[in-house]
Amino acid sequence: MAHIINNADINMGSPSGTWGTDDSPVSYASAQTAASGGTQLFKDRISPPFKATSGSNVVVRAREFKFTIPNGEMPDAQTILMIERWLAGAGLTGSNIYVALHTGDPGDAAENEVSGNGYVRKAVTYGASGVLQVTAGVP
Repeated sequence: MAHIINNADINMGSPSGTWGTDDSPVSYASAQTAASGGTQLFKDRISPPFKATSGSNVVVRAREFKFTIPNGEMPDAQTILMIERWLAGAGLTGSNIYVALHTGDPGDAAENEVSGNGYVRKAVTYGASGVLQVTAGVP
């Protein structure tokens, strides 16, 4: 299998109010092509889900955000090359991808995104020296 993972912590900032609730905690993260709107590239469940309160520091720890690409019979190296070409073709290699937080499954349309109370998507870079990288095997 191949994965796109965060190889470093992603500091999402400190809310000025609450992000998520007891009934709808922050439970997913997604990668987007823009600071607002844009296209969702992939998503992953956050475990354990959480509710962030004012003054807390929200961090997606290294290797916690992982998108798995099941590659069946295709060798990992070919899968990684395919993903890197896909991201490069979308103009994303070395540029920003935006990490978003969600209080439920974002589906295919980036639904349930956290909003208000100081929330903004976090820009991260993709590539060999970026925060998001493609890797083979189980990271």
